[in-house]
Amino acid sequence: MLHDKPQREYDYYYDQVVCIGELLSTAIVSAYLNESGISNQWMDVRDIFRTDDNYRDATIDWGFTQEKIIKEIIPQFNKNNIVITQGFIGATDENESTTLGREGSDYSAAVFANMLDAESLTIWKDVEGVMNADPKEFPDARLITQLNYDEVIEMAYYGAQVIHPKTIKPIQNKAIPLYVKCFLDINLPGTVIHTKGLKNLPAIIVLKQNQVLLHLHSKDFSFVGEKPTAELYHLFSEIKIKPNLVHNGAVTLEVCLDDKPEKIEKLALRASDIFEVRIEKGLTLLTIRHYREELLSKLTEGKQVILKQQSAQTVQVLMR
Repeated sequence: MLHDKPQREYDYYYDQVVCIGELLSTAIVSAYLNESGISNQWMDVRDIFRTDDNYRDATIDWGFTQEKIIKEIIPQFNKNNIVITQGFIGATDENESTTLGREGSDYSAAVFANMLDAESLTIWKDVEGVMNADPKEFPDARLITQLNYDEVIEMAYYGAQVIHPKTIKPIQNKAIPLYVKCFLDINLPGTVIHTKGLKNLPAIIVLKQNQVLLHLHSKDFSFVGEKPTAELYHLFSEIKIKPNLVHNGAVTLEVCLDDKPEKIEKLALRASDIFEVRIEKGLTLLTIRHYREELLSKLTEGKQVILKQQSAQTVQVLMR
């Protein structure tokens, strides 16, 4: 495939190549366990997870996948206690491999948990559990031992890397508890995520580097109303890019996005039909949930603040 002249878009070839890692690694683990006397059945998840053809961020066909789990996966437990399969990948109805986007392996686990009515789901990470900040950026980051689904979705929405929001929804819908544990030390308590309300959470800090700010100005000096805003959101959907922050003015819109050059270029070009467009790069987006003013001041000290949005629970600062 790599030697052939490309006939399709990059994302298609990415998925065909990247899925091989999941298939090889799970086959090796399955063979090792069988040889060690731990009986298991290896299965190719591409025969189970049917997706659309949105390569690198495919959407699962829930009806088809549920049917395949009932017919193909559940009967395996009559023969083995363990079924080993892959995360992160699926296949279209034309049998082309797809991947499920960022944190797609966790999402695969959540889909299985939902469809199998699991008692719980455990995800193993290289950190103690869910931290209130990335310990690589903030050495004094603290472990949060308990969270509820809504708080984790908020954290993930703003860019926290531990759990993706689409991982939470399938287990939240069936109130399945999620345990986030550390594979470096299995005796650590980790974090449990459940439905219960929680109080006195620490400040939760999310830092996103490599941000782009699109300055969009009305071409004819009319107000930026519902129609151009709706057209812009239609472009987000079509190009498959998610804004991290949107600020509305009377004749302007400012949109903060991850710097994905191909998509930013396409969005800026298409948006120029509606707006005058200017691009500002090399920015950092700081989000703090349950913030305190002194912490915000400390983290923005010496920075040039480009944009700031604030609510009772959350503050976001785009800065240079």
